Amino acid sequence: MKWKQITKTPLLTALALVCLNLSPFCQAASGELTDLGQRISIDVTNASPQSVFRLLAEVLECQIKVRPKLKTPITLRRADARVADILATLSQLIDCEWRFDGKNLYIRPMPASRKHMQRAQDAFDKKLASPLPAGLRFESVPLKSALNAVGKAARLELQPWRDEGDHQVTLDVGGKTVDEALKDLIAQIPSAEGVVMIRHPNFGMAQRRYFASPEQKRSNES
Repeated sequence: MKWKQITKTPLLTALALVCLNLSPFCQAASGELTDLGQRISIDVTNASPQSVFRLLAEVLECQIKVRPKLKTPITLRRADARVADILATLSQLIDCEWRFDGKNLYIRPMPASRKHMQRAQDAFDKKLASPLPAGLRFESVPLKSALNAVGKAARLELQPWRDEGDHQVTLDVGGKTVDEALKDLIAQIPSAEGVVMIRHPNFGMAQRRYFASPEQKRSNES
């Protein structure tokens, strides 16, 4: 089973430990494999990772193994949240990876190489979700020209799929996110494959699909 991870710079306050309170809304039946869909409330301030994950293990009724190198104190308050979401949030706070096999919860620090890749992915996702400048409008221009303009504004390398670059597009993309603009631009091409080529920081030039191709639609309808 692969480790799950999300990495971001921790934002913690230098407060004294006030409380360590974990309240399960539901408990798994004794002896059964548990899942991460249980809902809990958590309220901790400057708590050690070992203490927090130990309480999560009690809720899941599982064994826990936390690498001792994890020492960043945790401050977190969430109410009625899924255990899986709590784990994801914790991995953001302290740069860790977690794995749960139904009986055991394993926690370890994120390797430096993966941490670098994750931060590159986060920056990439942020660009795709960022709004384009007001007034960015295309009037009967080739798709490849529109993609070049969007890419320049978002600091991304974009290319049309195969021979779709000469198709004319007309669209006001000002204020749209990059993702929204790309989807709306290729939607103007009836025979579009539904993808845009985009340079990914970790994988090089890759397809980013926005909708099914005509061939895929026909296959799904048959």
